[in-house]
Amino acid sequence: MACEDGRLLIGDLPQMDQEWRAGLEAARAKALAWQPDARLNSLRVGCQLFEPGFRWQATFYSDTAQAFYLSDTGETQPAEMDPERIPTLPTDSISFGLLRHTLAKAGYSDTDELSPSTGVELRLNTQAIPFGPSSAPFDTVLYHVAVERRGEIRDVFVGPDGTVYRFTLP
Repeated sequence: MACEDGRLLIGDLPQMDQEWRAGLEAARAKALAWQPDARLNSLRVGCQLFEPGFRWQATFYSDTAQAFYLSDTGETQPAEMDPERIPTLPTDSISFGLLRHTLAKAGYSDTDELSPSTGVELRLNTQAIPFGPSSAPFDTVLYHVAVERRGEIRDVFVGPDGTVYRFTLP
């Protein structure tokens, strides 16, 4: 079972593919009860705190409320920007298996751990709200993970086509 010992491993990513739709639908139901116009802005997946399994942390935005809603805690946060600039995360091409395959090609193993503080985060990289390195294209969904390996943490951003983007020093 994924997250059995509270650690999220690269090898757990295929299990996410089997569960993300149900996890997101449960989060969406909470958001729609909050505001009927709630739309998905970002998704973070980590481990449950005190039991095996995934924790689905979806952030939704409502034009009506002009606020963000965090589905896992019920917290709301006011948004102080033009609602038209706040992106909606498309879900039609989400594939955690692709992320696992890309990380394997980059030299990571199934036993490498993903940082519990970030888990797997998916956001749309836009000009209004950039997410990821400057080399990543705008209007593209990016997966972000922080891989812990041999005492080092490496931030890795992956596009929907399996391209890896990393921050580089000037």
